[in-house]
Amino acid sequence: MNCSNCGNPYREGDVFCMNCGFRLIPAEAPAAPVEAPVEAAPAAPAFEAPVAPVEAAPAFEAPAAPVEVTAPAPVAEAPVAPVEDRLPEPPP
Repeated sequence: MNCSNCGNPYREGDVFCMNCGFRLIPAEAPAAPVEAPVEAAPAAPAFEAPVAPVEAAPAFEAPAAPVEVTAPAPVAEAPVAPVEDRLPEPPP
């Protein structure tokens, strides 16, 4: 038998042509019995679960009295000894 795509010979039982890779169709394909489609029964109505009431989350409550935000008190720096502008003289 020869490949119907490229004409290369192939052995019985081969699924693909060894030359071109074409899918080989068997000469005697067994006929599958065709059955009439089975009609599906009408779908039952979907079950609806009862809806439970949902409680709302408590609302955010503002503080009763406004909170005063104050700036931190200034911190006094420790006194620093004055720095001399000149270098000490080297010993004689």
